[in-house]
Amino acid sequence: MFTIPLRFLVHTYVLLFVAFEQIASIQIKTFSSAIFITSDVINTFSNTTCDQCTCLAWTSQAVAWNCMINTSTCQLISKYSSTNGYLQTTTNGSFFYLPSTTVGTTIAGYSTGYSSSGSMGLRRPHGLFISRNGTLYVVDTFNARVQAFAWNSSVGSTAVPSSVLSYAEFVYVNENTSTIYTSDYNLHGAVLYPGNTTIPTAGQNLTCSTNRPYSASGLLGDSKGNLYIASSFCHTVLKFDGSNTNIRIRVAGSGTAGSGSSQLNTPYGLSLDEKNSILYVADTQNHRIQKIFLNQNSTVGVTVAGGNGGGCALNQLNAPSGVTFSQKDGSVYIADSNNNRIVRWKINATEGVVVAGSLNCMVGTTSVLLNGPFDLKFDANETFLFVADMYNNRVQRFQLN
Repeated sequence: MFTIPLRFLVHTYVLLFVAFEQIASIQIKTFSSAIFITSDVINTFSNTTCDQCTCLAWTSQAVAWNCMINTSTCQLISKYSSTNGYLQTTTNGSFFYLPSTTVGTTIAGYSTGYSSSGSMGLRRPHGLFISRNGTLYVVDTFNARVQAFAWNSSVGSTAVPSSVLSYAEFVYVNENTSTIYTSDYNLHGAVLYPGNTTIPTAGQNLTCSTNRPYSASGLLGDSKGNLYIASSFCHTVLKFDGSNTNIRIRVAGSGTAGSGSSQLNTPYGLSLDEKNSILYVADTQNHRIQKIFLNQNSTVGVTVAGGNGGGCALNQLNAPSGVTFSQKDGSVYIADSNNNRIVRWKINATEGVVVAGSLNCMVGTTSVLLNGPFDLKFDANETFLFVADMYNNRVQRFQLN
């Protein structure tokens, strides 16, 4: 018997690797003839098989587990790295672990879920935006501000102060003009900063018939300066002309809540495939993602994810609040908020793949669990996925394959 430092994990992987096990589209990596020696064991169970050990891990907050065959013992492990343990070869055990793509790193807020109004803290983060240089903008909703975090910095600076916001939802930054747009639910539009003006102009008639984003939610902009704002109360998405914001058209929704192809019910997050003139809408209370073809001048949408009622099954969503489109393969990544998970739906897929969060939709504060994820964004190269883990008061970063 001999030990193998975890820093050699990649090299020993070829020697020890036996198989990938897959449970409902989440991959578990397995090292046979080895166990992980660590002090970070959160629970130990006797008289269990390896299959039972895996089930126990999924219903806990473990990120790895040892199965000792000769003693029928299961160890659940809270973290694994070269700083907290090592692999040890054995003929009577196997080591299972979740790959780094499912383990999140806290980059804003506190990993424990602690809420704070300090420069390192957040309270109920909502929308996200990532600039070309990697700066992360976070709508810190319950602190009524937008915080900016430089790449790999956990200390935020206030980009939009509480003096100009009420109940902020989503954020978009026009990097050409250095203007920050923040949708505000209570102000019924987008707040521009600096300048402290609003789109539409404050004081305009607050009715759905005037094409105003009453209870503004989702927000994004395009390369032409046009602005898209979702109205969760009016169940629509409006497009404001970049050269004259008094010119606005309804691009999605009918103005009344419904589940038809031309209707929405409480839309929130938006994502744009500008090359193909396609808008993706998180149709929250219809538990689906709608695709709108902007060049067809029609508000009729096509369901590309969910639409099978609210639920935890892989063909279902439960109050999705955020969506982002992948330029690499056309998939949509979804903040499946009430299911406490992030799912990826490929083109023409009939069900999603869980890429972060719980398979069985449970909540938690560990690095593999989420609690009400609200929004999500890629970095410029789609190497990382950033998630606003709302009820955990933090932003998590997940490495993508």
